[in-house]
Amino acid sequence: MSSGTLRVTLVRPTTFLNTDSHPLNIGYIFSVLDGMENVSVHFVDGERMGLNHSSRDSSAGREPNHVLWRDLAAEILKTCPDLIAFSCYSVSMTPVRYIGSILRQRGFQGKIWAGGIHVTSSYVETLEKIPEIDGVVIGEGEVTIRELCLALLAGGPLGEIPGIAYRHEGRILVTPRRSLIAALDSLPMPRRTFPDKRYRYLEHILLSSRGCPFDCDFCDSKNIWTRKVRYRSGSHVAREIRQIAELGFRHIGIRDDTFTLSQKHVDDVCRNIVDGRLAGLRYSVGSRIDTMRDGMIDALKRMNVDYCTFGVETGNQEVQARILKKLDIGTVVPTIEKTNRSGIRSVTFFMLGHPDETEEELNDTFDLIRDLTKHCPDNQISVNIVCPYPGTGYWNIAVGRHGDFIDFYNNSLSYNHQASALVNLTGMSSDVLVARSAEIVRFSTLRNRMNKLKSSLRHPELVFHKVSLFASRFADRFLGGVH
Repeated sequence: MSSGTLRVTLVRPTTFLNTDSHPLNIGYIFSVLDGMENVSVHFVDGERMGLNHSSRDSSAGREPNHVLWRDLAAEILKTCPDLIAFSCYSVSMTPVRYIGSILRQRGFQGKIWAGGIHVTSSYVETLEKIPEIDGVVIGEGEVTIRELCLALLAGGPLGEIPGIAYRHEGRILVTPRRSLIAALDSLPMPRRTFPDKRYRYLEHILLSSRGCPFDCDFCDSKNIWTRKVRYRSGSHVAREIRQIAELGFRHIGIRDDTFTLSQKHVDDVCRNIVDGRLAGLRYSVGSRIDTMRDGMIDALKRMNVDYCTFGVETGNQEVQARILKKLDIGTVVPTIEKTNRSGIRSVTFFMLGHPDETEEELNDTFDLIRDLTKHCPDNQISVNIVCPYPGTGYWNIAVGRHGDFIDFYNNSLSYNHQASALVNLTGMSSDVLVARSAEIVRFSTLRNRMNKLKSSLRHPELVFHKVSLFASRFADRFLGGVH
């Protein structure tokens, strides 16, 4: 530390997946640290630096000394950090290892820590596989990283900080799990602006709640938030929306696991948006088929929700039960039809390759996709491949059947649900799974294009919005964000 000040650099590693959205998790941590005495905070965004490299160039994921990782390490070192903190998804872990190794090779003697969903699920493994990391934050990070900084400033012991795992005298020590933040309104507003001018073109998102009461077997969200749901007040949410609007953004993504869980909460947010004259903005929300009652749709309309996303996952009722999603398949098309008739467009998500899924069960999913494309022209289909993540039931099944099928610390950039299946959990042969999945994806892509064209003719204002967004992204990538 210099002059009694702790210099902290937050890092979002390159994954080539999150280049268009504001880093909300980094925004919260940045605001917490920025309000501390004797702490200075900086942010290095690997996703933005990754725009200079093709996402199709897989060499970065295989080369520990790739120019991208060297450039990222150099950018981090320019900030003269005492503490480097990585934000980690599972897909991030190979970049974290590569960057950490280069930092140490270049003589960095400070602390390297990590937080996020992957290290929360695999904290001991992370420390074992990446020796350059000194410790990890487990679970929610806002309070923990503040206490970590205070301990580093004072030179005090780390063992009294709940919610961490760290190295001590050749051992890995784990402290008790930290309690969840009870009053979310007590958190500072997340930092929305960073020195890079290109950030003004990114989509801004927010969370009006944390947690989800459901127990879907493929979902790792509960590893961070648990199944307890905590809500922010509508006035607090509206205050954040106003801050985003003041930056010039007209579309805001509310990315709760399930925004439509509570009619009371949605009504509170809606009332504050309407009363605060914020209904002139457009919003997108995440929902669930069995929470879309008439009163819910009415509230979403009043707050000017533009589109709503639904996780359906499978069109087979038995698979719904096995994966603990437990939707009534018969309600999917009627609910989407009702939502679309109200003027709210939708996106329905499906996954292919569930554990023990048969070809007949996969056919049921294809049938439901066909029904949606036929009856719901304002709905888009998103088809993903099952990807087991640590800390989920799917992960336990995959490891039980296939052992160590993925090395996150050498091959993580290939591991995401938008890629092809890396492990077959189904009752089908891999050849059949690949062939049928490709068929369903081709069908869905073609129908999505047709429905987008129809929707554009009905909603010309959306065409203008998309053209503007494309122009911003083009300028961001090829003109350096200068207009």
